[in-house]
Amino acid sequence: MIDPTGVVVNLLKADAAVIAIAGARVRGGELVDGDKPPAVIVARITGNRNPGSGGNRRIGLQEVLLQVKCLGASRIQAAQLYGACSDALHMHAPFEDESGRAIFTIADDVGVASGIDPGTKWPYEDGTIRVLAAAEAAA
Repeated sequence: MIDPTGVVVNLLKADAAVIAIAGARVRGGELVDGDKPPAVIVARITGNRNPGSGGNRRIGLQEVLLQVKCLGASRIQAAQLYGACSDALHMHAPFEDESGRAIFTIADDVGVASGIDPGTKWPYEDGTIRVLAAAEAAA
């Protein structure tokens, strides 16, 4: 099973509105030493190899939940950055990633939370993104 976190990071890194706010500071997993706001962190929450099926059946799909956390120098900037990320990802048209695996749906799933990050003390907005993708690359 291939983790689609990198696909989501790459989509955000290529989006003009996200770049206009965060520049190159779109990361998978965690910030890099020296990062300052604004920045985007994409982290895996959970995954399911068999969405919608029970037992031991394999249907060739995976459903992955990712957290997209947008850090800003202000609450307004964090909200603007999350809006840009949401626009870039929500209901993204189906496509094949660079490994040849089909990505069927990327969608905002739960809604947005906001606050002050306890580690950095920067304002943030984050939400959950649901990715439905093929579990393996095409043969």
